[in-house]
Amino acid sequence: AVALRYNYTRFAFVCAHLEAHEGREHAQRRDTSIYDIFSGCQVGERSLDLNSQFHHVFFFGDLNYRVEVPQLKHLDHKIVAKTVQGIAEQGRYADIICGDELLWHLAQQRILAGFVTGECAWPPTFKRVKGSRDGYNLKRVPSYCDRVLFKSLPGLESDLTLIEYEACDDFISSDHKPVRAQFVMKAIPDIETSLFATGTPHIQISNLRGAGLVLEYGGVHVEGLQTSDPYVTFYTIPPWAYQPPKGPSGKGAGKRQCTSVAKSTVNPVWDDVVDLEIKASDLNDVFLILKVVDQNNKLVDHDQSIGTVIFSLKRIMSETGEDEEHYFSEPIRWGGVCRGVLTGTLCLSYNDGAAAAASSPMGGINLMNKDRRSQSVGMGNRRSSLSNLLGGLSKLTKQASHLPQNTTIDDIRQSESSGMETL
Repeated sequence: AVALRYNYTRFAFVCAHLEAHEGREHAQRRDTSIYDIFSGCQVGERSLDLNSQFHHVFFFGDLNYRVEVPQLKHLDHKIVAKTVQGIAEQGRYADIICGDELLWHLAQQRILAGFVTGECAWPPTFKRVKGSRDGYNLKRVPSYCDRVLFKSLPGLESDLTLIEYEACDDFISSDHKPVRAQFVMKAIPDIETSLFATGTPHIQISNLRGAGLVLEYGGVHVEGLQTSDPYVTFYTIPPWAYQPPKGPSGKGAGKRQCTSVAKSTVNPVWDDVVDLEIKASDLNDVFLILKVVDQNNKLVDHDQSIGTVIFSLKRIMSETGEDEEHYFSEPIRWGGVCRGVLTGTLCLSYNDGAAAAASSPMGGINLMNKDRRSQSVGMGNRRSSLSNLLGGLSKLTKQASHLPQNTTIDDIRQSESSGMETL
């Protein structure tokens, strides 16, 4: 796996060559391998799985999922392979892909929950005749073994568009035909930290409930491990948008906020009310992650991840707004597998910023007007105009003493329209 960042957009690319051979036993092993890859791969924030910390994730390679045609199961294997080859030669690819193991398992959410893939509008890529552009080795049923899948964080699905997905038939050095995919992406803009006395965003989390927590993938029963001691802790994308409160001395990062521990249950109820301070002035591209953890798991003798739930703060603001409760009921996922359900309420609010203004280098400038909800949603657009007007934070800090106390955003706008440069 490789992780990278393009400006402020975070990507992960995962390539795999999974177990070969036909049959449901081998398909199940492929499922298990995918779970192990996505839950165990140490990329980025090691406390989170791959699917929980990147804006867009791509998974591709020789995944080896085969085509199984239930209507032909009673026939000899070679007859089945020749029949599928004939269907492919007629260009009836949709009739083949309907028997694709990978699509079945995706539909059942047995693996890669949240991932999608493009339509395979070409002949099966395996098992081809080496050295030839066309033709199949009928020792195996022709199948779509080579695939590209992708997923995006909630609310970003439309930011990633698949524009080309095809097999490369001119490559003849293997019994597989490689596939390629091309995408168009909308990049994530810069997100400013909340350094101004604009009112600090806070998220209040309450009424948390869990249901049907799964402790081990695949439903494997381990004697003495029938319940868990779960709690919930919190992260954000980008990571700096939420940092644990500083220690008692005011120095260094303190312990990451979390709920109390619900003892001996897979259906926990937490009575905690957790308040998170978000260090970003624009919440449109901030994501909140709730992670459910089993304390001191009896099998591994340390805290064990159960799964995460991810929220787009932009979506919450558009649906409920400021100071309104947002009720949710979402699947808990880890490694692309559902491991229970988490319900609760989120409430987004802003402090009035008065306390911060007293110690602000801006001398008490108040960038929030009475309609703070509309400003929070529109902060991304305002950010650009303020950036051009103020000429950067360093210039603002130097020149802030020239502004009178209690200057408002309307005062700044009026100054901008009149061509005031001393700001």
